[in-house]
Amino acid sequence: MGQFLRLVLQFLRCRMSHRKICIFLLLISLLFIFVLINKNHYHSSDLVPFEYSEKTTKLRTLKESVVQSNATIRNIIETPFSLQPTTTLPKAFASTKAPRQTNQVQGRVLLMYDFISTHTAKGLKVILDSLRVPVDTYKYRLEQTISLTEEKDTASRPIGKYSLLIFADHISFFHKWTPKVRDRFTNYSRQFNVTTIFIPQDGRDLKDRHYHHLFSYKGHSSLPLTPTTVDQVHISTKLNLHYSKNNLLLPKSLIAKSGVWHTFPTLASAEIQNHIFKLVNRTNCTGPHPRNHRCNLPSQLDHLINRTQFSASNFEEMCTWIYTDSQGSINKSPCILNEQVTEGGPQIFFIGTPINFWLTKILLMDLLRLFSRTRVLRFDRKRSILIDIDDIFVAPEGLKMNKNDVQALVQTQEKLRSFVPGLTFNLGFCGAYYKRGTPAEVEGSHELVRRSNNFQWFGHIFNHLQPHLLPLANLTTLMTQSKQFAQNTSIAVGHGYSVSPHHSGVYPVYPPLYETWGRIWNITMTTTEEYPNIYPEHLRRGFIHRGIMVLPRQTCRLFTHTISYETFPGGKEAFHEAGNGGTVFNTLLFNPISIFMTHVTNYATDRLALQLFSDLFQFTRTWTNLELTTDRPLNLGKRYFDIFPEDKTPIWGSPCGDKRHIDIYPPSKNCSRLPSLLILGPQKTGTTALYTFLKEHPLISANKNNKDHYEEVQFFSNETLYNYGVEWYMEQFPVPHNNQVIFEKSATYFTHPLAPKRVKALLPNIKLVVILLDPVNRAYSWYQHMQAHNSPVALKYTFSEVIGSNSASNITDRGLLSLRQHCLSPGQYQRHLNLWLDHFLPEQLLLIDGETLAIKPSIVMETVQEFLNLEMLDYNEILKWNSGKGFYCVNNHCLGPSKGRKYPDIAVGDLKFLEQYYRVDNVKLAQLLRRHVKTPIPDWLTTQLSAIRS
Repeated sequence: MGQFLRLVLQFLRCRMSHRKICIFLLLISLLFIFVLINKNHYHSSDLVPFEYSEKTTKLRTLKESVVQSNATIRNIIETPFSLQPTTTLPKAFASTKAPRQTNQVQGRVLLMYDFISTHTAKGLKVILDSLRVPVDTYKYRLEQTISLTEEKDTASRPIGKYSLLIFADHISFFHKWTPKVRDRFTNYSRQFNVTTIFIPQDGRDLKDRHYHHLFSYKGHSSLPLTPTTVDQVHISTKLNLHYSKNNLLLPKSLIAKSGVWHTFPTLASAEIQNHIFKLVNRTNCTGPHPRNHRCNLPSQLDHLINRTQFSASNFEEMCTWIYTDSQGSINKSPCILNEQVTEGGPQIFFIGTPINFWLTKILLMDLLRLFSRTRVLRFDRKRSILIDIDDIFVAPEGLKMNKNDVQALVQTQEKLRSFVPGLTFNLGFCGAYYKRGTPAEVEGSHELVRRSNNFQWFGHIFNHLQPHLLPLANLTTLMTQSKQFAQNTSIAVGHGYSVSPHHSGVYPVYPPLYETWGRIWNITMTTTEEYPNIYPEHLRRGFIHRGIMVLPRQTCRLFTHTISYETFPGGKEAFHEAGNGGTVFNTLLFNPISIFMTHVTNYATDRLALQLFSDLFQFTRTWTNLELTTDRPLNLGKRYFDIFPEDKTPIWGSPCGDKRHIDIYPPSKNCSRLPSLLILGPQKTGTTALYTFLKEHPLISANKNNKDHYEEVQFFSNETLYNYGVEWYMEQFPVPHNNQVIFEKSATYFTHPLAPKRVKALLPNIKLVVILLDPVNRAYSWYQHMQAHNSPVALKYTFSEVIGSNSASNITDRGLLSLRQHCLSPGQYQRHLNLWLDHFLPEQLLLIDGETLAIKPSIVMETVQEFLNLEMLDYNEILKWNSGKGFYCVNNHCLGPSKGRKYPDIAVGDLKFLEQYYRVDNVKLAQLLRRHVKTPIPDWLTTQLSAIRS
């Protein structure tokens, strides 16, 4: 620091003639500051939200930490320690007091990560998103802090935001975070009795940071704790749990020996690696893992299972099961260590192997289910499966099924039923391609129809055309032909299920397809891989439209061209891995219902699909306690929406935002009729006036009026209208001319809880306008508005009674409660703005002072035109003051009699009550405007803040 001060003083003495030297010294000073900041990078309690991006930034390695960690490992290796409980815990968790009370927590998970654990955090985020676990992901940095609790009001007890804490990097927690930072999380854990889970970095993080040489095996860390704390923690080879059949993991050999549910096999002696490898080869075990129904563990390894003493030099062999695969690579199974700080207090778990290993994922799921304070995992161990074989008659000549392939299909189906009782392949057909191909393939087609009772069947389009290219009449003809083909060949298709070729017309929705499905086939369920997008796969969802359930369809990496091991992505090795703990197993693990898409070509040639599902089901039975079931498509659909009822209403995305969606969207359609500007509201702030003024601009075009809501569309805030779909919404706007800006005004959008998410999905680049009026005046205006419209509730109760300024809070009249909500809630501007800013950038939002709009509208309109990048129109020539109305009109054409009403002044008592009611909200609004939106403070808000200060 002394050197830095001397540099600054020398810089100040510089003369202008030595400008280059001065600049050089300044740069040196700035570099010194940068080094100091990075040195103390981890000495802060600040956190910023994690951005889930495919791009990763290569950061510098921590050379000093590596050297220190190497030295620490050497010290540990020379020091023996015991598995017996110790009295010393890491200071971050040390406590002798059990929590006095269990406070309420919300059903969310907090995921923390450091810059050296980016890949690990992404992997965890994918898993949690796949499992539908609500998660907030934060990166440890300097700019912001995260709130762990929230209070309903000053009198209530605090509510914890998170029911589980996950740290993607224990090294930072114990070594690089200050005690103050650690105490925030450990105190929260104790106060709310919340479990904490630590997970090490995966191989990519270790490789990127040059940490891999710290550990025995490249790419993986088997150390469940940081080296300097490993000897201070009670290390246990088993969880303090009794075995339950509901747990996902079932290592059977260990259950019999201890009666306790172990989460890992403690078989890791280096001298038996070759023995295990030979055992695998000798017993001809399938799959890369030596634990399945045909592989027995050598009896001479039994002593490792119940070992109670070991030295640090054996730490890795205790915590991992090491085996060598056929390529000679070293592999490991997870170790999980458990500690309970106080009896009845929060649990702490250290998982010793990275999250990219399949068994670690199972362990994490069990921890989520068993130790979260709230139920964050919504489905049990039951997994329902349906295997579709699309286009059973459609394939290039030479790639279709012959009679032997059909017989193999029937035989394998019977074999798979030993794993999944009642499993039946679901075959989709296009009748126009029946009995086409080589003589052997024609014979195969005939054999399929002869054995049709062995399978379930569903119809595609008769000639395999894409529905979105066909008018309603043609669709009707082709579906009728398919139905007639099924009748002629005695194929039973009465279970209300169908799949569209190439998923055309399902999403983006093509209304004639849904209409024809319901009328011809009585379809009640279909599937697609396109909603909301095909990638990322773990975010696929279902929805219901026009009475038809649409479930997410899962790929198993078998495509129409995947006919042999060599054509499988990654080759034969990747194929075997897919079902043995790889991508296909993950799909089964993370989804309560998996509807797999396969093709006829996957059942000919090498018959890859039959081998893949055999591997998958065998692996699942061997390693897990999952219950594999199947059912008719309609029942699967009902179960899906019982588990995920929030998926029933779709979130419509732009049909022109994804190339795949554009390819299956009618060529006659386009997205030019979608608006690029929304006026959000709230109600009674001047939105109708702004709407009227904007329509005067020649380069701006508004939505069409409708009989129900007049100038408002209300698509995003009205459930009935929203379910009509994107096609209906587009029809509410004219076809734009000369690059016109299309806009709409719906004042109900501002306060609707789902509107921000819905708008973001359909119009991600939209510009938004919100008008802020003094919330006191807005509340009083809404009450007067409802009285003028002869609302029975507004006529029955005074304004004082409505807002609750002179009445008890325990109101039971629902009408009164609703009116109170509509009067008071919209004026809590910062709460609603924060919800919109969760989905949109501040640059997309324009805030207008409602008072300025009323008295100086030309100034406001100039600001709006700049916001829209439009050619300026002089509104001084258009807007004229009307003394009779008391507001500005467009060329003396004023708004109707419902606007600009005169009503009595608000009572003093009500005024003071509302000013006090909005006091905190107004302060938060001012803070929001200064920090994020960077909008000038409205005059009315400045007045309110001045009154608060005085």
